[in-house]
Parts: sequence; structure tokens; C-alpha cells
Amino acid sequence: MVRAPSRRLLLGALGAGGLTLTAGSPAHADEHHDPGRWVTGRSDWSENVVFPDEAFAKTVGDAGVIDVKRLFGAAGDGVTDDTAALVAVYDLVHDRFAADRNGPLVDQNIIYLPDGEYLVSDTVVYSEPLNEADNDNENNARIRFQGQSRDGVTIRLADGSAGFGPGADKPVLSLAKGFRNGTVASNYVQNLTIDTGSGNPGATGLLFCGANNAAVRHVAIRAADGEGVKAISLPIWVTQGTYEDLDLVGFDHGFYCETPRGYLVVLDGVRMTGQRVSGIECVDSCVSARRVVGDMAAPVARVTGPGGHLVLVDSFLRGRDDSVPAVDSQGGQLFARDLRTPGYAYAIRREGEVAVRAAKVREYVSAPVATLFEQSRTTSLDLPVQDSPRSPWPEDLSQWESVLDHGAVGDGTTDDTAAIQSAMDSGKPVVWFPPNHVWKLDGTVTIPGSVHRVNFMYTHVRAGSGLAEDQGMFAIGHGSGPLMLERHFGWTNETKLAYFVDHASTRTLVCQDIHIQQGPMYRNSVRGGTVFFDSCSARTAFKKPEVGKVAFLSDHVTAYARFINPAYGRPNVVNHGGDVWLFGVKAEGPWVVFDTDDGGRTEILGAIFNVYTGTWDLDPERPVVRNHESSVSASLSTFHEGGNAFETAVAETRGGETRLLAGADLPGRLNTGQFFVPLYVGTP
Repeated sequence: MVRAPSRRLLLGALGAGGLTLTAGSPAHADEHHDPGRWVTGRSDWSENVVFPDEAFAKTVGDAGVIDVKRLFGAAGDGVTDDTAALVAVYDLVHDRFAADRNGPLVDQNIIYLPDGEYLVSDTVVYSEPLNEADNDNENNARIRFQGQSRDGVTIRLADGSAGFGPGADKPVLSLAKGFRNGTVASNYVQNLTIDTGSGNPGATGLLFCGANNAAVRHVAIRAADGEGVKAISLPIWVTQGTYEDLDLVGFDHGFYCETPRGYLVVLDGVRMTGQRVSGIECVDSCVSARRVVGDMAAPVARVTGPGGHLVLVDSFLRGRDDSVPAVDSQGGQLFARDLRTPGYAYAIRREGEVAVRAAKVREYVSAPVATLFEQSRTTSLDLPVQDSPRSPWPEDLSQWESVLDHGAVGDGTTDDTAAIQSAMDSGKPVVWFPPNHVWKLDGTVTIPGSVHRVNFMYTHVRAGSGLAEDQGMFAIGHGSGPLMLERHFGWTNETKLAYFVDHASTRTLVCQDIHIQQGPMYRNSVRGGTVFFDSCSARTAFKKPEVGKVAFLSDHVTAYARFINPAYGRPNVVNHGGDVWLFGVKAEGPWVVFDTDDGGRTEILGAIFNVYTGTWDLDPERPVVRNHESSVSASLSTFHEGGNAFETAVAETRGGETRLLAGADLPGRLNTGQFFVPLYVGTP
């Protein structure tokens, strides 16, 4: 039986307002919510990123790690103007993409900055005029700026540089010239510092964008004299990814998040100091922010547009002006949990009115909580969260084992299964895949406990036709410590039915910066393990009548995801009986996005999805979230262009009865048919 719930159930018996709990609320007085556990973020992170010599491009015609000093003559001495050298290496990578869009020379480049101070006097961006494809997407992707270390590498704007005067909003480093770029990005800026110098009041530190798979990590951006417009500007249509372990000092805004189209970003471990207008400016975008540490005389977060959706949790916000709120929600929707806000007039202002006066916020929702059955719980699941057990970059290059040394060919057609298995069995803790190759597997490679890290160096491991449906390309064997898989950029496969990873043990697994363009990402053949996903994407199908595999399929495991991008799976994300914590999801396609059954618990803190393309016919009762006799809480948004749109937000089944939560019963978002789910809760 399927029916719509009563209006009373839809509002969770809360009336017309939202939900507010202060830290002293009896239902939440337990040690799990001690706010001292998260206020420091990841400020102690330090690593020295080095590569084997075989990874470096030897000429400008090679793919791989492109050393700006070796090949382009950058001085990095803090005196010589390195603008031309940095623009020249950027041009090399940009031109390769604009000419081909795929292949080793395009996909497998890293712009590497050894320790040094790189003085610039203009924006570092490609030099030709704006280059756009027929669909208005900018022809600029796979741009990866990799510093050797955050404290050792500085890109510094010369004091009083021309063009950076008041009102300029001109970036020091930019990944765009246009307004739209939905191309699969694999853009990264990591392990460096950007200093906008003195006398540059119109400077912005970094203009970043990236669809599907992108990240800014271990980066500091500072204005030497406190002046400047934005530390990080995110204005481009279709911007996604992870923004983690960042120190932002000065400027009007720390983060400026604008466009609604396909936009969802995850901020985790961000420290902001001295911003004058806002720390996080969420206009019409979707932002999930966690472990934010703010210290400023302005609100740490503002939602200013009708399409904005901010999720803000586990954060310490110190105010230096007792006349303003810590969080100012002027429009859109806000979900906040576990905030401390000393020094501010009050914690949250909503549409000009005080919403939460106390300096400790346990949980706040800006609109009524939706429930479909009678239940005692009307707050989020608040699942216990573990942080990824990633370790710093392995500096001892003698412990890196190359798959080429074991006979791998890497031509994209030869089966490299045996050679790659041999490298995995070498006993070395790091196995790496040299650039300028495409590998192929017709069988499963088992990763033993002796391997702690697999670095694909943005190369592509193809799924060969010899792999059976649901077979794993890589099987995770037993081991005592965590295993990390990182930096894979996959494009065409011979089969879309094999999984990239089969979690075939209870060993803890970390997947970071893994992109699969044709095929599913994860399944587990052994229950009881723990897996972490950080900026991982998988497109399993595309146009009608093709139906994709489940991109992320977990069966009685514990999973933590900080930005994932599943697309066209049927469904996209499945939780059979485990605990799945999802912090930021961008999904695409006409099928159920989140499916939980067998008593599983799924918490969704920020998500956006659309049907977008594929000429699909969408059943009006097909939900975004399906909850079958399980526990789910979700705060998310929809986006669409054209007529294809989800009409049902949630389908929940209890005791054989299914009830639907219609999008029409939820707050609308921008265009007709779009909606917010400020918070849905469904528990036994």
C-alpha cells in the first residue's frame, strides 16, 4: 500500500516553525557531543610531497610530474618574477586538454612546485582568450597545482601589483576565465600557500572550480595586510569537490559560493581569521561545512540567496563583535548542529529575527522536520563519525614499487593483471603507477596486507572484457593497518559491470580522489569492514536504455563519505544493514539516489541531484530517498533544468506500508519543481 502522509506527520508534529535544540536539551546530554573534540580541525597536518625520478616529465612533450623549476625556469627565490614561467606551464596543460580532452598527455599531468617563494605580478591562468566548447563549457580541466609542502611553497603577489586595486576581485591563481564548466575536472590545488601581499585591496587568493572530482587541500591563503576580496572564490556553474585543511586569513570573505547549477562543495577542517563581511558566503549554492573554526568580527556564515542550502556542523565560531550573529540565514535553508559561538550577540539569525540566542547550538533546522510515520525521534541520526586514517605522504622513495618493474606494459590493450599483482606482492608498502600509461586488467588484483598505499598518479586502470559482472578489479586482502587508494582518473572501459574495488576483508580502506567514468566504484564481499571515501566519483551509465550498476554498494559495513558523486546507477548509493554517513553528495540520473534497507542507518548531510540528461522517463513516485524498515535522516536539495525532475522526495516503508513525501509538500527552491528537504527523519 502506498499513500501520502497527513500534514501533521509531514511537519513532524512541530507546527509551522523549524526545530531548535540548545546544548542543554536533555535528549542530547551525553559525552559524544563534547564540543572540544573538533575545534582544532587538522591544523597539525604536515607532509613533504616528493616523487620518484621516473615520475617527472623530462621534456615539455612528456606527461607526468612537471617541475616548474626544471622545465620552465621558475626561480622560486622570492625576488625573480615567476609569472611568465607559471603561466607557461599552465598553458602547456591547458592546451593539451583543449586539443584532445582525453588521453595520457591530457589526464596525467601534475604541475609541481618545489619548496620556494614564487613571486608573481599578475593572475596565474592560461594566456589565450576564454576558450569555450559549443555547450559553453570552458575548455579547461585536469589542472593540478601540487606544492611540495604548505609551509615551504608560497605563491606571493608582489606588493601594489597593477590591476589589483579596489573592486577588482582579481585572483592570484585562477582555474577559470568563463562562467560555466561541467567537464569532468580532476582539478586540484594542494600543499601550498597563496599570499596576496600588501597594497592589493582588490585581490582574491584562489578562483577555483571543478565538476565531479576536485579538491583544495592543505592550503593557506592570506592577505598580508588583511585587505582583499575573497580568499577562495567559487563562482563557476557546476562546482563540486572537497575543500579540506585550509587556513584563510583576512579578506572580505573566506569562501564565496555563488551559482546554483550542479553546485555542492564540502568544507572540512577550515580555519578562518579576520574576515570582514563573512567567513562563508552561501548565495544560491549547496555547502556542507564541518569543523569550521572562525575568529572574526563578522558572521562566520551567511545564507544570502533563495537557493542557498548550508549544512554547518561541529564548529567553533568566535565572535569579535557582540552586535552580530554567528550565523545569518537570510534565505534558503540552514541545518546546524553542535556549534559553539562565544563572543557573538547570538548564535543564529533567520530572516532578520533571532532564531537561536544561546551560544551553544545542539541542533537547528530552518523549516519543519518531515516525518512520515508516528515516531519519537524528530532530530537527525547524528551517527558517530570517524575521521579518515590517512597518513602523510611517504617520503622514503626506496619504499615505492613501480608496476613497470614487474613487466606491466601500460598500453591500454595488454592484460597487466599478472604484472600488477607481482608488484603488489613485492613487500613494499607503496605501489605506484608511472604516468603516460593506461593499464588494463582482465582479472582481479588482490592487494595484500604489506601494501599500505597505492598511488595511481592519475593514470587509468581499464576494466577489461575478461572481468565478470560484479567482479572487483582490485580486491582488498587482509591486513592490520589501513590501506589507501589514491589519485586514479579512469575514462573508457571495456566493461561497465565490474567494480573498481571489492572490499574482500575487514581491513580499513581509504579511497581518495578516485574517478571512474564508466563503471561502479565499490562493493564488499566480506561484511564488517570500514571504508572512507573522499572526493570519489563513478558514472555507471548514461543514456536510455542503458541502466547502470549501483555505484556505491555497501553490505553491513561502516562507510564515511566526504563528497561522492555517483551518476546513473540504479540505485546510486545502497546501504544494506550498515552505518553510512554521507557528508556532501552530488548525484545524477533518473533512479533512486539513496536506498537503505535491512535495518541500516544512513545519515545524509548535504546533497544535490538532478536527472539532467539521458531522455529518461521518470516515474512520479520514484523517490530520491528510499527507506525500507531502516533509519534515515537527510538534509538535501534538488536541481534541474528542463522538464525531467523528481516529484517524490522520500518513500518510507514500515510494516509493509509505504508512504511518500512529495516534493510539492516541501519548501520550493528556485525553478518550478525544485525543492529543499531541510530535514527528513525516518526511524522505527
